[in-house]
Amino acid sequence: ARAPSRNIVFVYLFLSVIMGYAVKYLYETQRLKRYGLALVILLVMGDYYSVSSETTVAQIPSCYGAIKNQKNFGGILDLPGGWQENARYMMYQTHHETPIVQGAIPRKIGRSLIDRLDLTDLQTQKRQLVEQGITSIVLHKRPLFERRRIDTAGYESVYKNICEDDDIIVFEAF
Repeated sequence: ARAPSRNIVFVYLFLSVIMGYAVKYLYETQRLKRYGLALVILLVMGDYYSVSSETTVAQIPSCYGAIKNQKNFGGILDLPGGWQENARYMMYQTHHETPIVQGAIPRKIGRSLIDRLDLTDLQTQKRQLVEQGITSIVLHKRPLFERRRIDTAGYESVYKNICEDDDIIVFEAF
């Protein structure tokens, strides 16, 4: 009841049972045998065919390529964090295929690095990242919400800038 989209599983389950009985009825009825099964097959194919082939264009910032050129290649910390931002970072992960520190998940089972990561003391943060094998910090210049904007000056004083473009700055964490 909290998430109506989960109910579609039950709808599909009961529809499959109903469709099974319908196909059985059509198969047993001699007169509708040929045309009924052909109709069901055409309806399934029609349901599968998509009229619209529009997709959302996903542009991956070019500096993600610089991360793979690092000598000690490891995980990525994307900042700033937030539910919507983390979902975007997970989309980027499908492109760069590198482990990320945070993600958008509905339920957390336990504490992870992002829960105990110090975001105020950058020296402590650097030590934590090195201990966990995180080699890159990606600061996004245009967060989805202005209140989540991060001051890059502090990061530039502690971490080495390895790439910068219009969208992101990549820092080396070790």
